[in-house]
Amino acid sequence: MENGDAVNYIRASIRPAAMRRICRQAAQTLAARRHTWILTGLGFVSLLWFLVRVVPKPSRAAYPCQRAAFPIASGFVLWVLGLAGSFIVFRRAGRRLRQARYTSAVVSLGGATLVLVGSVMLSPTPAAPFESRPCNGQG
Repeated sequence: MENGDAVNYIRASIRPAAMRRICRQAAQTLAARRHTWILTGLGFVSLLWFLVRVVPKPSRAAYPCQRAAFPIASGFVLWVLGLAGSFIVFRRAGRRLRQARYTSAVVSLGGATLVLVGSVMLSPTPAAPFESRPCNGQG
């Protein structure tokens, strides 16, 4: 059986409803990955923009565009530090495990897991849509 025949056989054996569910799940996974990459890139660009504009002239930090870029950039920096910190602690735990220092290895693994989970749980996610509300009763 050729490769094309095998694919057609598999497609024919899967029910259409199951195929739609599989395709929907794959599309949602790809969309989530795409959002992660886009938001990570946005954080990196925000950090670069903030550094390029504010380092030469610190008074620019008060500009509205810099005030908007700063929370995104700082969130990106904290996210990267959390991932890097968990990576370093995981390596240290592995080294201690090889040295038969089990208590220290378990404590390091627990700490690294907490940092990693915190980093991933707080990773860049799409913001909630903005709702405009009237200010002081005036619209």
